Amino acid sequence: MKIKYIIIVIAVLPQWLFVYAKSDFSVNVISDSNLISMLDTSSEALQLISDKFNKGNKETALEELAEYFKNKMAASYFFSWKNFEERFKYYIENYPKKINFHKRRKDEHLSLFAANTAWELPLTGLNGEEITVYKLRHLARSHKMIDIGFSYYIESQNVKYKNYFVDQVKSLEIAYINDSYEKEGNDVFEYYRSGYRVFNWLLTHNLFLSSSDYSVNDQILLIKTFLYHGADLYEKTKKYNDGNHHTKGLMALSLISILFSEFQDSKLWFDHSINFLTKHLRKEINDDGFQFERSVHYHIGDIDNYFYVYYLAKLNQAEISKEFEQRFKSMFDALINISLSNGKLPVLQDDTDEPWAELNQMHSPMFIGTLLFHDSEYKYFSKSKPSAGKYWFLRNEDIEAVKKIEIKIPQQKSIELKETGYYVMRKGWDKNDPYMIITAGLSENKPDHQHGDMLGLYAYANDNVILPNYQVRYFLRDYNFFKNSFVKNVALIDSIPQGQNWKGNRGGSGFGKFKNLPTPQTILWLTEKEFDVYIGTHDAYSNLGVNYFRKVIFVKDGFWIVNDKFLAEGNHNYQQVWQGHYSEERNNHVRTTFSNGSGLDIIELNDHKFNYDYDSFRGKGNIVVSKKAHGNFEFHSLIYPFNHFDERARVQNKIILPSADSWSLNKNKYESDQIIISAEQIISNDQIYIVFGLSSIRYSNFSAVTNGRPDVILKLNNKNLEIISINDSIVNCEFSQEHELVADDKKINTATFSLNAGEKFKVMKELKN
Repeated sequence: MKIKYIIIVIAVLPQWLFVYAKSDFSVNVISDSNLISMLDTSSEALQLISDKFNKGNKETALEELAEYFKNKMAASYFFSWKNFEERFKYYIENYPKKINFHKRRKDEHLSLFAANTAWELPLTGLNGEEITVYKLRHLARSHKMIDIGFSYYIESQNVKYKNYFVDQVKSLEIAYINDSYEKEGNDVFEYYRSGYRVFNWLLTHNLFLSSSDYSVNDQILLIKTFLYHGADLYEKTKKYNDGNHHTKGLMALSLISILFSEFQDSKLWFDHSINFLTKHLRKEINDDGFQFERSVHYHIGDIDNYFYVYYLAKLNQAEISKEFEQRFKSMFDALINISLSNGKLPVLQDDTDEPWAELNQMHSPMFIGTLLFHDSEYKYFSKSKPSAGKYWFLRNEDIEAVKKIEIKIPQQKSIELKETGYYVMRKGWDKNDPYMIITAGLSENKPDHQHGDMLGLYAYANDNVILPNYQVRYFLRDYNFFKNSFVKNVALIDSIPQGQNWKGNRGGSGFGKFKNLPTPQTILWLTEKEFDVYIGTHDAYSNLGVNYFRKVIFVKDGFWIVNDKFLAEGNHNYQQVWQGHYSEERNNHVRTTFSNGSGLDIIELNDHKFNYDYDSFRGKGNIVVSKKAHGNFEFHSLIYPFNHFDERARVQNKIILPSADSWSLNKNKYESDQIIISAEQIISNDQIYIVFGLSSIRYSNFSAVTNGRPDVILKLNNKNLEIISINDSIVNCEFSQEHELVADDKKINTATFSLNAGEKFKVMKELKN
């Protein structure tokens, strides 16, 4: 089998890449002579090096080749090793926590893997423990090798760290030669792992270039290593595959092709990688700017992948298309569109940086966006210096240029990311301003990173996440639980979560996914000055014969009404799940409070006797509000955040909302000198009436009755009454007589009228009899 495998490798890889069945650290995958022959000698300097080598002066030629690429790196890489000492001093002074961070990660890696480690399982770590598939993945990515590189300088150029790096690079070379590395689900040369490793080794290589300990042989070894990885990545990325694994491999191939452009295959590699990366941008970055997997984590991860290529290409005058640039820029715009008013990001789907965190950080990508595109709104979300992780990938002069860019407060308000299926309700940009995002999308091609939170809510107000979602970590045993519906703000039936048929990762080293998730449909997105309305449905419970609709109305004076509607036959237990640590204030009224004294009241407006179940897990809490009923059922839930004790909701004979005191809640009937409304629920401020289950309206000499008790919003002014349907199906109105109406700026005389969701008509105050 091994002989057959070697024949295949030789058939598909470049002629210079010979695979030897040897196990000697001195043997290279690429011979010295092949390395020289691969050079594009149109450069005079490289022609001279080639001539010396071919005339037998091989040692000198290799020394000069190493020196050539050492100087090339100073000009072409993200930072120059020539000013490393100055930059390292700044790094330690401005990011002091990184010292212990690098030490911890360096110790973790050194405690598990020998320098000349094996690269396949079974494998026992240096600490005597079995290396799991998860831990092998970390070796394959080599993401802690950069910590070993930094430790060399932190510990006064301790040469053992340089030697460890070089020897581990050699150990992979031998594993590659002997075909003795992990394959299948945990393939060490799978393009994501290989690309990640190349990226980390390029940084480590550049860290060591400023050291006299980093010999010519070391440098030549790494040049050969990058080239054989490039050849391997080129072959393995020829077929397009959705997702960040393929993107990561292409990113690394782009970097190799730019940094080693003097080799004959580099142009082929660059064109291939850029063409495929542009295709990823075209197919995977939706027209609304968000990454197709719908996760903040993966969106920012893709920003990083495209950034490294875009920025390095700009530094080296390599051509990048307008399409690449425009779609890349749209990714930063999308982050602003979903951002909270405190400048952070919500947790959406598989976000994994800080398990159990309820926020995502935004500074690092927006500093990059500011630096690249000189956008003043981007700078609003950025700090004065780059994140520690990005510092080594930015030129000093560009970092300084960011400081001169003015800050502009964003202008975005409520907005839909239609293609991705995120709907943002926003009042403004003060840190106390209320905000909600509704998740109503399903990735068509790769829903692997999605959670069981269809039509789920995430909300923020008064400098707190009031309805949280939580970041996850793949290896935790309860990962699939945190990925599902009981840790979301959703509606359920009979305690059946939305995510079904869980399947773990094939190699056991990463994420798993649900085979079945609900398919959503957005019925209405309407945003106006005073309110926003979202209406959607999904098919999670269609197999039970239940049609489900969620309606969310944001009153921009500071609260939401959430209406969950179930159309069903038979007996069911209807449920709403709310995240947080709640206690009961009184019947149908629960509250949670936060460290700054603000809080959240959730009040069920219907007069049913609900059951409240409280639970907690991993320090996080929830409450499940449920009602057993026969046939159709609806929740009408008031979501009311308050900033201070005195502004909390009070329920006496009526509901009092001090921070929105112009609003009142009425059941069955509302009557004033201008209008009379009969309905199940009426939430109003004398100009706007949010009406659930409308029966009839009387206004001036206009009166109407409706079929099916629909939901509408009424807007009243001195001249007219505007009727807006917020029903999930057609509203049919029958008037007491023929009236003159205005719809779509056209006057019509009619005694009946039908409205789809979001459609509206006006009744003029001076009516024709």
